[in-house]
Amino acid sequence: MNSHKRMPEPLKIIWNRRWLILITTTAVMAATLWWANGLPKIYEASVVLGYTKDTAGPSQERLLANARENVNNRQTLEALIQIDAFKEQRTAGIGVDRLAENISQNTTITTEPRANGFAIRLRYRDRTPERAQSIAGALGQVIERSGFKVEQPSTLATEPIMPRRLRMTGMGIGAGILLGLVLAGIAEAASRLRNGKMESTTRPATTS
Repeated sequence: MNSHKRMPEPLKIIWNRRWLILITTTAVMAATLWWANGLPKIYEASVVLGYTKDTAGPSQERLLANARENVNNRQTLEALIQIDAFKEQRTAGIGVDRLAENISQNTTITTEPRANGFAIRLRYRDRTPERAQSIAGALGQVIERSGFKVEQPSTLATEPIMPRRLRMTGMGIGAGILLGLVLAGIAEAASRLRNGKMESTTRPATTS
């Protein structure tokens, strides 16, 4: 009891309202997990293509720009949309413009250094691992026509990259603790205000 009295005031409030903080944290964490479980799973497939340096050839920047232009080329995208991987979307009536935009938005291209040149890593994200692998491979073939050589073909993803449930759980715990501390402070202030009013009403009046 004495050690509790010697606690700093903020720690006293946390100790007195520990169950409120715990319940709030648990509730926010559970809500975060429930929300995360409702999010669609996103899978990613990648293909790596290497390029050997050629003093007479184009620069790395030009090659990278060409690769991105080829991948985002309208004819390339329209040809991809016609493959079986997009049959479900076509049947559902999703337009070519929207599908082409989705492919561009879900495709990223980055460079990786090599001793005798450089490599391109193309990543494609999708809600199904099969379509992610298929599209990544098809886009890799488009880049391959520019003089690149496939070093690592696209493989079937076994685990989704999103939603990141572990990270979201940590964020939920942090948000729950913060909200719990705020509620604890409000509850403590309200309790003291109420007790102060009760004392003022029960204190006997002094006579002069």
